[in-house]
Amino acid sequence: MFHSIKRFWFVLALLLGGVQSMWGFALLGPINEPYQMDPTIGYGLSPIQGMGNAFPVDIGAPKNFGQGYRWNTPTNYYAFDASFATFFGSNGMAAVDQAFAMFNSLSNVSSYSPTLSEWPFKSSRVNFNAEALGLLDLKSATMQIMIEELGLASPDRWTWALHDRFLPSGAVCPDFEYIVIQRNFDPVTDNYSAYVNGELLGYTILDLCGLTVNPAAPFEADAEEFSTDPKYTLTAVAAGALTEEPGTFFTGFTRDDIGGLRYLYGANTVFNEPGDTNSVVFATNSTTTLLTTFNLAIFEAQALTNAPTMLSNLYPGLIITSTTNSFRQVVTTNFTFELVSVPQAPAGIVTLVPVVTLTTNFQELFFNTYANLVILHMGGLATETILQTSVTKDPHSPANTPIFDTNVVATLVLTPFTNGDFYILQANQCAPDVILPIAPLGTLTSITNQLPVVVLSGTAIPTTFVFNEVQTFTNFTYQVQEVDCASNNATVRQGMEHITFVRRDFDPLLSANWVPVTNTYHLTAVTNTAIVQTLQRVVSRPDILFTTADLTAGPGGMPLISVLNRSVPNFNTPNNGQPGPGTISPGITITLNDIGPVAINDGPYFHDIGGLIGIGGTPGTNSAFNFQWGSFDATTNAPVIYPSTASLISLEAELYFQVTTPLMMPSGKVGSVYIPNGLGMGTNGFQLQAAGATQFLPPQSPYLWSTNAPGLPAGLMLSTTGIISGTPTTAGTNQFTVQVTDAGARTAFKSLQIIITQ
Repeated sequence: MFHSIKRFWFVLALLLGGVQSMWGFALLGPINEPYQMDPTIGYGLSPIQGMGNAFPVDIGAPKNFGQGYRWNTPTNYYAFDASFATFFGSNGMAAVDQAFAMFNSLSNVSSYSPTLSEWPFKSSRVNFNAEALGLLDLKSATMQIMIEELGLASPDRWTWALHDRFLPSGAVCPDFEYIVIQRNFDPVTDNYSAYVNGELLGYTILDLCGLTVNPAAPFEADAEEFSTDPKYTLTAVAAGALTEEPGTFFTGFTRDDIGGLRYLYGANTVFNEPGDTNSVVFATNSTTTLLTTFNLAIFEAQALTNAPTMLSNLYPGLIITSTTNSFRQVVTTNFTFELVSVPQAPAGIVTLVPVVTLTTNFQELFFNTYANLVILHMGGLATETILQTSVTKDPHSPANTPIFDTNVVATLVLTPFTNGDFYILQANQCAPDVILPIAPLGTLTSITNQLPVVVLSGTAIPTTFVFNEVQTFTNFTYQVQEVDCASNNATVRQGMEHITFVRRDFDPLLSANWVPVTNTYHLTAVTNTAIVQTLQRVVSRPDILFTTADLTAGPGGMPLISVLNRSVPNFNTPNNGQPGPGTISPGITITLNDIGPVAINDGPYFHDIGGLIGIGGTPGTNSAFNFQWGSFDATTNAPVIYPSTASLISLEAELYFQVTTPLMMPSGKVGSVYIPNGLGMGTNGFQLQAAGATQFLPPQSPYLWSTNAPGLPAGLMLSTTGIISGTPTTAGTNQFTVQVTDAGARTAFKSLQIIITQ
């Protein structure tokens, strides 16, 4: 009766008050306010023992207006470890890719209409086949997890919350006095809201009167939301209980989801944000100096055969962060020539005969990683001149006349060969700001001698000598201003409008080796005017890692089957002691339960076949099917159920499909059509390349190419056929990731870089 009266008067007050707000979103932050430190009033809840299927409830607490937490790294990288690849295969990775594609497809969040009329109130649907099988949709779960990790809490859970409860003298539970607060906000009016996507939510104060079900989280009381519509179902992607609803999936985002993202990430939302500890800000000095680059081809050869200490002596200031070594067998071919008389040859006729000896030894090779080596230009092809020198004797010359003719033929070809130039950053420097490029100092020609080719002709043995002359880039000089790496301190910044997620697999694909990537990006700081800052961070591990584990309770525990675990966001709190605003740093792990099909038995009974059909089992059985991961949509296609053997076969095929374009693409120049030295060019621009092994599920044409905006240099574009073309308009170093998909739905990714000079 107590709870019923509380509910009735609260709902009546809402209806009579004529509340007009129809939407709502909630902000997520750390549990750092005094009233949130009391776990008995509904904060920091964990799965309840004995409740079967359990979703980790709280990874934070709701925040008030102006206290939100958000990411401020526009480009973030996600990856899958080997356990995820083994269990979910390529179909599972494709499902996660589809979830991130939903986020990547969003425009700048401030570009939508004020009322967000482009977005529906509800985007969840039910696949009844998947529902009957007890399947949870992997793509939808990923969408839900990520929108929470971006800083949006569940509006269904935090429309109402308890701030405090007090038991008057002489009173007994449930006669507490409660302070109830709202933490749901309307994205249009900026008012507090009791609505979620058009649904009015009231609350019932639930109090267990000192009882607790889970000692690890002694929950006793909460303001529990309920809808005035008896047919109400979950609407927002940010709603917290989707993974408890088998068969339910999302077709996209809702108005409340976009409204919450617009509030957090719109340019009009200005927060005094603490600096991210993993990033630095570029600060340009006013002093002008000269920068001369080094030859990359020579460095590659020196780095391969010189120990790190010797290499550092050759290049002062070079920082080598790690080194591995190996040995190779080297066979040296030595040859000399002797003039001999061939039996039965005419008198005076001699023959030039090669005498070949082989010397075998071992050579130590070194493989380094560097902290301050920056490649400026790099190409996978070089100009190679083949000089073919033929030494012959004129057959019409008089007998006993040792006169030989020499003929030289030069052939110019393009050959695979590392070429380009680089520079070394000095201490505390991020990059040079190029003011004026100066012409290259020249070209370097390296000559490689090859074993002579002996050609029989007539009575003599003419000999052909072949030399390779490879022309490569060499030193360039630039007039620059040095750019220092300053600490990313707290400052007032605008929201960054758009966030991009890039899949970057381990190298080789899905192994334990992650190749660090340097991410350069821009944020707008606000002082008296808006100042565009350039920042950089080195991504030494995936920003978002997907993995799997058995998340079921161990021996002797109550039946507890966690669907997944996700990291508590890396909240960076302000230094002023306030609850917010703040930032969220990348570096989260999402662990999915890989236990596979699982049933819960109530008592010492066995299950029949029917017990595994449908949620809750069938009448007369004590076994209930719990959950299993799947992928499904609104079509009549059969759901994908994980693990899937066919999916694993597809994953193996991906190992043989990759982008072969070099990491450092040829540079361009502002105002000039992008035709980089004629290397790798198609008729209209630079053609990206992909390849795969033909002996195992060969790639199927055509290839479909795409990239993540805003990666390409301004003025350039990438066609679906993989051609980069256009005229650059802005100087700078540009990193972007390309994706290629063949006709067999196999996908490969690679990060590329283009430098545009003035």
